[in-house]
Amino acid sequence: MPAVIQFLVYPGAYPTHGVWAAVLLYLMARGPGRLSLDHVIARWRER
Repeated sequence: MPAVIQFLVYPGAYPTHGVWAAVLLYLMARGPGRLSLDHVIARWRER
């Protein structure tokens, strides 16, 4: 999605889209972590 927006909608916004892409790749690789709503719901459902 950031690549499509970068090339078709805002071609001059490389820094902004680079940050979004980096955050997206980090979350895909590492997961949301302990401070996420997903983690809280999963722990709540284990009970």
